[in-house]
Amino acid sequence: MNNKNHYFHDENQNIQISEGELPGKTLDELYDFLGNYEMQKIHPNECIFIIKKYFWGIVSLKLHLYLSEGVVLSYCIKY
Repeated sequence: MNNKNHYFHDENQNIQISEGELPGKTLDELYDFLGNYEMQKIHPNECIFIIKKYFWGIVSLKLHLYLSEGVVLSYCIKY
C-alpha cells in the first residue's frame, strides 16, 4: 500500500471522511460515505467495499473493514 490517504465523500460531495477516521465508527454511520460502493460481505466480522475498478473490473482497489458488533476495529486498503 502506498502512502496516499483516501477520502470518502457523502452523496452530495459536501462532507468527507478520511480513512484514518474509520476505526470506531459503526456501519450505519459510514453508510452515507460508503453506500455508493459495491459491498461484498465475506464474514460477519469483515466487509469489503470495491472502491475502484481497473482493467474492465479484473483488478480492483478494495477497502476491507474488520468489525466487532458492527463497529470498525481496523481497515486495510489493497488491490
